[in-house]
Amino acid sequence: MGDKPGIRQFGYRSPRYPFPKMVNVEVQQGISCRLIGTHGIDVSVDGIAVAADVVFDPTEPATLAIPLADGSVARIPGRVLRQTDDHCRFRFECASGEQHAQIEDLIAGLARVR
Repeated sequence: MGDKPGIRQFGYRSPRYPFPKMVNVEVQQGISCRLIGTHGIDVSVDGIAVAADVVFDPTEPATLAIPLADGSVARIPGRVLRQTDDHCRFRFECASGEQHAQIEDLIAGLARVR
């Protein structure tokens, strides 16, 4: 199978884990920020899927406020990867090692529960 322009090739798919928690999505609008409450569906080290009745602009960055097991909240930058009627999948764009570690710890905790 040859490469096709515009199609992302996967060497593997990261396991996804159910994540039925509230996830706030913050979208910059000029000098202010729009806060959108969503319901988590699933999460992986690569991104998160949420249920939302809002259409997100795939060209605009967003910040995902994800609740962690210790009660704190990880604020992870992301972008829309795919959106259907009421589901939206965001790709994480971790800006720091700390953010990446927070997501890895969250996933490790979810994997242990299964």
